[in-house]
Amino acid sequence: MTNSGKNFSDEEIRQAAKKHIANIFKINHDDLSYDAVFGKDLKPSFVSDWKDNELDIISDDIHDVADRQIQKEWKAGASIILTVGDFCEHMVRCYHKKYGWSVADILGLHE
Repeated sequence: MTNSGKNFSDEEIRQAAKKHIANIFKINHDDLSYDAVFGKDLKPSFVSDWKDNELDIISDDIHDVADRQIQKEWKAGASIILTVGDFCEHMVRCYHKKYGWSVADILGLHE
């Protein structure tokens, strides 16, 4: 839920997450598969110690919305995000938790 109280459906969040990834990688949303693998199918356009590339941005987004429970799952190896579909489901899951407003903000979901 956003700060304004607007609720988005799981499918709206999935679609917004997919579009978010497509925008970051500068590809057509319709050409992006949920099975696309970060680092393999979706590669960064550059590597730098000083500036964030596409994979850095995705990683930041993933971590910015995760609560402590999800972070514990990562440390235990119980959860991993490798594909576009994984990212989308992570955003759906986090939307329904403590940081729903942050998910909506990152994905550009506005009233």
